[in-house]
Amino acid sequence: MVLSILFAIYNVSLILFSYGIFQDPKLAKGKTLKVATVMIALIGILGLLFIFFPQDPRGAPATLAGTIHLILAGITSPLTILAVFLAGFSFRKERKNKPFAWYSYLSVLVILISGGMTAASIANNSLYGGLLERITIFTFLVWVMVFSYLLLRGKFANK
Repeated sequence: MVLSILFAIYNVSLILFSYGIFQDPKLAKGKTLKVATVMIALIGILGLLFIFFPQDPRGAPATLAGTIHLILAGITSPLTILAVFLAGFSFRKERKNKPFAWYSYLSVLVILISGGMTAASIANNSLYGGLLERITIFTFLVWVMVFSYLLLRGKFANK
């Protein structure tokens, strides 16, 4: 129950984070970042739905809730990859922002590798699926924290 509440707070925070970026006039320089922020908001909205559709325990028969959980994960995964990539891509032209763009691309690579390994591991009923899933989630969370920090420091403001 406590974890569900914390997970809900995280997803609402993600929605608010994306709304703040979307509304910031200093960041309204292109459509690419706006698309990325809409994707981040969708990740938060879908994340709230995960609360109502828990994953089936490993080795247990498939349930409707577990199947919907997998569908939500199948939608959230590409959204996460695209959102991180597009956010980095939107800052690639300005020299001072290139490190963030490259960091975003590196994050996408880690998410792709660990996410693919997660899917294969879970499909094969491996014990490592949960660990690999956490690596994927951790990479995204750290990316959000770095992006937030740079936004708070005013690193992306137009001149």
